Amino acid sequence: MNMTTKAVMAASALWCILAVGCVQAQMVVPAQLQVTGASLSVKKQGGMFSTDAMFFGPYRVRDIDDGWVSSDTQDNGRGSSRSDRTHEYNFKLETMQGQRPHQARCVSRATETTSKMIGGIENIDHSGQTTTCRISGPTGQGQLSLRPAPRSGTLVGHIEMDDLKLTIAAQHEAKDVIVSLSEPLGYIIKHEGQVVGAVQSEGDDLRVFIAPQAKEPIQDAVALASAALLLRQQI
Repeated sequence: MNMTTKAVMAASALWCILAVGCVQAQMVVPAQLQVTGASLSVKKQGGMFSTDAMFFGPYRVRDIDDGWVSSDTQDNGRGSSRSDRTHEYNFKLETMQGQRPHQARCVSRATETTSKMIGGIENIDHSGQTTTCRISGPTGQGQLSLRPAPRSGTLVGHIEMDDLKLTIAAQHEAKDVIVSLSEPLGYIIKHEGQVVGAVQSEGDDLRVFIAPQAKEPIQDAVALASAALLLRQQI
């Protein structure tokens, strides 16, 4: 947890006190996706600590192999340390029509640096998170890439399938909260600058948003990106 996160938690606590009760934060959904048929609730199958399958709209995510998270920690002395973590996961995405599924093999990596500040306060910087996926589908190959933007540190990236390319950007803005959270609540997906999808990847009310007017290949790419982002662990 970094200092920004701690400050936001304090602000959130004050918000709860003033409101006399707390509710889970929900991401701000672009106006283009606040239309009938765009919002798809995510249903999970599995145990308390694992997910065997997910369903949203006509899509089914199955054969989920959520591998172990490996970690390598180095002590840099004087109260500072560095931890490199890796999380590998695989899944298949299919439609209810039963066509040959897309397959994705993904790897998330994170570098976390801990240092002691004046007064013994720990500052934890975990801005080095990246995710890459190799995708194969009925019509060809593709990839997903997600990494921090150079200046802001906000997670951005893209998904490419055949000749199609969609951009991905983390969404930190929450409904009815006056501050932006340091950790993303979800992601916004665009094609040629136009919003075509989104995914709320945090909280109990997980949702995928797909623009109903988008062409089928675009909708499938949004579904693929959403599945990868929903299964991606905050390591």
